[in-house]
Amino acid sequence: MKPKKNPGRAVLLSAFIPGMGQFYNGEWAKGIFFLLTWITMVTWPFAVTDAWDSAVRINQADLAQAIRSSKPTTARA
Repeated sequence: MKPKKNPGRAVLLSAFIPGMGQFYNGEWAKGIFFLLTWITMVTWPFAVTDAWDSAVRINQADLAQAIRSSKPTTARA
């Protein structure tokens, strides 16, 4: 006979980290699914903002390089 599971413990585990309640209950596939889904949802906004910030930084570096290369050099006699 399988040991009884505490529903309250399963809920608390999943409330802190999604999927942990399923792991506690021995439902490994569901636990992995919920954990990976949660990780994706948590990290997605950071990936979006990082893409924006990187594009802005690259454009600023390109602009600075263009400004430096377009300045005329003064020749000393």
